[in-house]
Amino acid sequence: MISYFKFKKSYPNTSYKKYFMNNIKYNFKKFIRIPYCCYMCIKYPFLYPRNRFNGLHYNNWKIQNFLITLVNKYNVSKFGGEAENHELTDLEKETFKKNLYYFKEISSHMIVGWTNWWAKPLHTIVQFYHYYILQFFHCIPTSTEWDCMEMGWKKAFGKQYLDELKEAAIKDGYLKSLRIMQLKEKWGRCQLYLNMYGDNVFKVIQKYEDLSWNTCIKCGKPATHTSRGWISPYCEDCVNKDNPDRSIKRGTEEEKEMFL
Repeated sequence: MISYFKFKKSYPNTSYKKYFMNNIKYNFKKFIRIPYCCYMCIKYPFLYPRNRFNGLHYNNWKIQNFLITLVNKYNVSKFGGEAENHELTDLEKETFKKNLYYFKEISSHMIVGWTNWWAKPLHTIVQFYHYYILQFFHCIPTSTEWDCMEMGWKKAFGKQYLDELKEAAIKDGYLKSLRIMQLKEKWGRCQLYLNMYGDNVFKVIQKYEDLSWNTCIKCGKPATHTSRGWISPYCEDCVNKDNPDRSIKRGTEEEKEMFL
């Protein structure tokens, strides 16, 4: 939650009291969802929310950028180039090592090191704090990857999808290491991206991609229309509420032309 003065500077025409109360309500809703989220993550381990780029549950971008800055500024490497087979000569190694701390020979072709004595210890301490201590204090989930599924699909086949995906992962032999990288609607289908795919898991994903295309994204009834622009499946009732003028009835010539 940002301070009053910072808020007023960014949003001069908005009530801070309203922002403050909305923030309280938002955090309260997150708090009361903790038992349900813990239950879902224990029952379906692949639902535990993680950053899809580094696998961490809690990712602090300020710390990540600080670590990257340290490496870019103080970590250097030397590659072989003049010697035969691009290997470093003894003279090149000795010359390079004179100006480095914590140098390490990765191979006969490469040496890495730090230009300042304090840079590597600082990097190690901050990295340990980010990867272990912060993860311990932020390990309790207030959301799951399942929250990203559209409400209509969740009503129609959400739990069934999770049960079949879990069974398939057990058959493929990697339930504990399976992670959902992203779950979203794309081209009118429920798209699920994982960190690994087995034959059984892939079949389940394909099955529900096809099923989602024929299921209303809002209420879960059979889809009869397809919206234009942002392509999504709708039933007769929901399309009249959400997108009455920019939709195509399925099974018509207009729909065939749209997807040619």
